[in-house]
Amino acid sequence: MRIVHTSDWHAGRIWKSRSRLDELQTILEHLGDFIERERIDLVLMSGDVFDSAAPPAEAERAVSMFFKRLGTAGVPSVVVAGNHDNPLRLEAWGMLAEFVGVRTLGLPKRRREGGLIELSTRSGQVACVAAVPFAPVGRIVEALTLAHDETLARQQYAEAMMRILAHLAEGFRADAVNLVVGHSHIAGARPTGSERVVTLGDDWAATAQSMPTTAQYVALGHIHRPQRIEAAGPHTEYAGSPMQLDFGEVG
Repeated sequence: MRIVHTSDWHAGRIWKSRSRLDELQTILEHLGDFIERERIDLVLMSGDVFDSAAPPAEAERAVSMFFKRLGTAGVPSVVVAGNHDNPLRLEAWGMLAEFVGVRTLGLPKRRREGGLIELSTRSGQVACVAAVPFAPVGRIVEALTLAHDETLARQQYAEAMMRILAHLAEGFRADAVNLVVGHSHIAGARPTGSERVVTLGDDWAATAQSMPTTAQYVALGHIHRPQRIEAAGPHTEYAGSPMQLDFGEVG
């Protein structure tokens, strides 16, 4: 099975009063050419599709045109929400996008509620995808715990992420290609500086050890620097953003 992992497009981003949409459209056109030429079986988009919860119409159009192209080519895709995306809006968009082979998830869910996605590819193989959108701290850690013991709250967050991943991985199949696509900060990852600061820091992070060892590949989003998380095994990768989002990302 041939997979493309992409992430952190931040469609609609305005930087120093300049729109970056024309750059992103060029990137998506190039990516679409590659996917068709190389006969890719599955695309994993690991979050921050858009730069804001209410992206401009032009940004939504560019993203929709890309996934429509994938659908026409018969290439399925899985998209999870990042911390910049509006999870409910992304899922609403996904209801129509499913007609072109796009499966979306806005918030973490249990296996039987859509957290584990099974789909067939044109290679004849089945992919089992554990989908883990961005999990806001407030949805995982109780306000009272956060107010009284921040250290305990951070520990609970990491443990909750481990439980979410373990629960989804329990549904993996021996006769399928088992994958994880998630949007989260993994402790030890190297940020670039353009990520949203409030969602970074090793304190509010999942651990490398929480990544399922039964997954053939773990596709991560949130950190804009492409990198492998060695502590989580040889197949755990941040795709990074496909374009520089700040001067600090030179190189």
